[in-house]
Amino acid sequence: MNKRFLAILLFVISFYPFGVMANDSEATIAAGGLELVNNKDISIESEDLYISEDIIKVNYIFKNNSDKDIKTLVAFPLAPILEIAEDEYDGNVEVNADNPVNFYVTVNKKPVKFKIERKKNKDNSINIKYYWEQTFPANKFTKVFHRYQPVMGGWFVCEPREDDSCETDLTKFNNEYCVSKDLGKWMKKTWASRSNGEYSSLLMLKNIVYILKTANNWSGPIKDFKLKIEKPSKNAKLSYCFPGSVDKNSPTTYEIKRKNFVPEKDLDIVILE
Repeated sequence: MNKRFLAILLFVISFYPFGVMANDSEATIAAGGLELVNNKDISIESEDLYISEDIIKVNYIFKNNSDKDIKTLVAFPLAPILEIAEDEYDGNVEVNADNPVNFYVTVNKKPVKFKIERKKNKDNSINIKYYWEQTFPANKFTKVFHRYQPVMGGWFVCEPREDDSCETDLTKFNNEYCVSKDLGKWMKKTWASRSNGEYSSLLMLKNIVYILKTANNWSGPIKDFKLKIEKPSKNAKLSYCFPGSVDKNSPTTYEIKRKNFVPEKDLDIVILE
């Protein structure tokens, strides 16, 4: 089964007095956080990202390093939500709800009123976009917080068998998610315990994707970056690729801290239970 996930991007289209605008290719929708298009005057002073099955929360501190206020249109579009049956959508998203993913945003601790745009595509999938206008004051810091409920993707990884009944490319899976030797052993042990000998046993995976590379569109690196990932339970298994050391602060919490962080790869997390 192919992965399905709700890809989320928060991007900013800058409006300067001399009319600089992003073209269609620069304003494409991808999965991730705050992205600035064609602006090198605003830096990310800090980003504090929390990811769990239930909620994604991000605290940013931005600085407008120019001598002019920058007025922007800020949009938070959801990637196309697939129609899996007539009027039924992947991830059980209520596409016509007032706020499909319970999106909430504040700027300098004040709630921001946003609008929602819905667009149905030719394949009957739905695009949903949150948007509002925002001003970054000259030579000042701006604190932005947003949270939303992720729509988890999921698929199966089957036990490799000699009869080729399993379609999983285990080598590709291991490389894509940086599966450790210990996790690989656990997967084999779990497959064996669930197998009846006749059919390939399955592991159900849940998936969260978060694009980090959009931060490279801002001015310079992320000066102070912190990522916290929360497992649903202490017995759940977690795998993802990320350079450098990772601290395990509790049986369910992993934390990553970086200074002057320049993301080279997006974050793609799998959860196994």
